[in-house]
Amino acid sequence: MNGRMKQGINATPGINPGVSSPQSPFSFDELKCISGDCFREHVLKDQRQQQDTSTATPYKEWIESLPPHLSKTGQQIIASWWSFELLSDVFNCGAAHTKLFGADVDHTRRDHCIHAAYVARQVADRALINLSDHERTVLELVMLLHDPHRLGSHALDRVIASIPGAPHIHRWGWGEDFHEYHGAQEVYRDANLREILGEYWPDVLAVLSYPDTRSPNDPSRIKDFGPTPPVLPEGHRPLLSKERVNLLYRLKDEIDRMSYLELDFKRSGFEPSLIAGLQHCIEDYQEHFVTVGNHLAVLLPQRKAGAEKGGNEEFPFDPWIGARQLHRENIATHPTACLVDAVMQEALGDTLASPSQGETQTSERYEFVRNLALEGSYQKLFGKSVLELLHAPRSAQATLGLEDIYAPLVTLTRDDLSETSGRNSLGARVSTELSSEVCGFPRSDMTKLEYDLRKHLQSKGLDHKIVVILSNDFEKILEFKVVEGSEHVEKHKFLKGVVQEGENTPTELLDVVRLAVRTSSKSEKLVIAMKALDDSGTCRNLLPVQDAIKAFFQSYGILKDTKTLEAGYNHRAFCEPLIPQIFRASVQQRMKDFQPAWVTRGGCGLKLS
Repeated sequence: MNGRMKQGINATPGINPGVSSPQSPFSFDELKCISGDCFREHVLKDQRQQQDTSTATPYKEWIESLPPHLSKTGQQIIASWWSFELLSDVFNCGAAHTKLFGADVDHTRRDHCIHAAYVARQVADRALINLSDHERTVLELVMLLHDPHRLGSHALDRVIASIPGAPHIHRWGWGEDFHEYHGAQEVYRDANLREILGEYWPDVLAVLSYPDTRSPNDPSRIKDFGPTPPVLPEGHRPLLSKERVNLLYRLKDEIDRMSYLELDFKRSGFEPSLIAGLQHCIEDYQEHFVTVGNHLAVLLPQRKAGAEKGGNEEFPFDPWIGARQLHRENIATHPTACLVDAVMQEALGDTLASPSQGETQTSERYEFVRNLALEGSYQKLFGKSVLELLHAPRSAQATLGLEDIYAPLVTLTRDDLSETSGRNSLGARVSTELSSEVCGFPRSDMTKLEYDLRKHLQSKGLDHKIVVILSNDFEKILEFKVVEGSEHVEKHKFLKGVVQEGENTPTELLDVVRLAVRTSSKSEKLVIAMKALDDSGTCRNLLPVQDAIKAFFQSYGILKDTKTLEAGYNHRAFCEPLIPQIFRASVQQRMKDFQPAWVTRGGCGLKLS
């Protein structure tokens, strides 16, 4: 067996989960691309029109039927830990706070955590997943505790990340996932939760805090998660090795995606054939999902003698990745879902700049926001009026929502922007001092485009309190370690052979397979919006502001063609699905019939196409 190929599977885990051995240089453009459209084509080709039968019982009844299948410790967390119950009021997707999707995207973080723990039990029972009984329970409890989001889910993560004084967790391996960072802190600091977890506590904490790359002796890391390894009482079972903790963390990521993708499809108003297709591709992916020693891999059919792997070859995870991208493109990163972030950030800025907060020190702002968010005191953070906007999709029909209040003034797509000075300029950030100059509150995420545009409007004596929406999904590289085996190999025999790793093993351990995930340019949008109704509910005249913004873009040099400003404007940018036909007919009709209040009350002087 080729040593280089074997190394890809068996390399010792690095300081971050998923770090593999050094690979040869590659070009992003050479990688196989998977997009959301791939999943639709996959489902249409197979003509899977059967109805989704896995949710024959009402959804909430189905979710509440899952805890009895979990461990006694898991059931106790669900029943008695105060912080877990707060997840009942946190929707899994920010789009739940919009009238466009809110009526359909109704699954909560509590639903997801319970379901993910159940899926962990299912996956751990499979013949190709080699875990001890203790590891199975640790994985289940990790899934119960892995997503302690608060209002707005990831939107609040991004808002917290923009606060000067927030810890630089991205430098410690966490990205901007403050919910995961805070969740690991809760597991360490909450005495009641520690008591519930009992003997599983140190291993659960080790898995949840695994992303952190700080030295075990770093005082800030010890403050967050305690000493490593923790001091345990005499007679406590040995801690899991770093290699097993790494394996459980990787399993956590995979099971997380399986769970939220299944719930996203079942609870997003999708057309039934797409739901059935998603169920099929998750099951198919799970059939190919294996552990190899201390590593995860995907089982692929063995190549014929002399055959080379080509860039156009289909893998069992292609439809699964495509399904994930379909939801991201059409719901999770739709402009109206991204509007949730902007409105929450604007409201939080008003709170922190209010006289009642005085001259709050930079470090205290983060502590103030974190503590109120973790205890669920959202009204103190965002104010009553903003909470009403976020709850509007499930309130009386007359309640105004985000789409009713905010009007798009300029709508552009990725294709409208020049490659050199267009898309590239969207990533440039200004200092917190400059951001504070134009919005009254220091932000670390303000782009140079937003700053320059606000200054331009100020120079014209116009309201410059704009909302800049970047709905572009990210391009990313996904990596899968793979194992080749006979297409019809008996699975128990295959797993035994892989674990032995003998020279005569009828399998080939391969390096990482890489795939690129890219978003359609039509779903990558730049939207400049503004509050369209005043406090009395009367339309404001936004035409002068829109004209000034258009003049700014005409001179700023980021457009391929300035005529786009007229031809590309869409006043329904916040209430129009990207691909209507992926939704049920009744959902399509509801979306089509919806008219924002700022339109029905006069249109704010804007051109309504």
